[in-house]
Amino acid sequence: MLLYVENVIINAKLRKMKLLRYLFILVFMIERINAQLVAWIDPADDTVFLCQNNTVTLHGFFNGGIPPYTFYWTGHIGFLDNPNAQTVVFTGSTPGNYRLWFNVIDGNNDRAKDSIVIVVKPKPILSITGPTVICQGQTATLIASGATTYFWFNESGMLIGIGSPFQVSPTTTTCLLYTS
Repeated sequence: MLLYVENVIINAKLRKMKLLRYLFILVFMIERINAQLVAWIDPADDTVFLCQNNTVTLHGFFNGGIPPYTFYWTGHIGFLDNPNAQTVVFTGSTPGNYRLWFNVIDGNNDRAKDSIVIVVKPKPILSITGPTVICQGQTATLIASGATTYFWFNESGMLIGIGSPFQVSPTTTTCLLYTS
């Protein structure tokens, strides 16, 4: 009788251990399903525009998966300061369209990625026609070309006009700056 009672207790403990093991596997699988690895890039726009020789900072983010993580950038990485960093700076030194991918691999070798296109526009070649010197109290018309929008600033950096043609009538000796 004692042997039978011991066998029942041992069998109950074994069943409890099996049940706990199956429960652990089930919990692990549920956590694994809920922890799907995803990656995204900020800025969240699919396409970013910038002028030649300007920069844009890209932040790669990820969530889910199982540690440890490996992340890296692929595509036109020659324009990045460090393709193995999570946050990178893209320098648009040459006009064109460039696609980059932010890639993440987790401890289970699961992979996630997101991509972005960067369109680098050539720097405009600006020119201004009109008198180069005018006297105080006179009016001159300045015509800019080479871009679509023009901003005119005085020597203090204050915006004094937008567009072309632009009429200027200095009240003091001044210097004008323009940008597009």
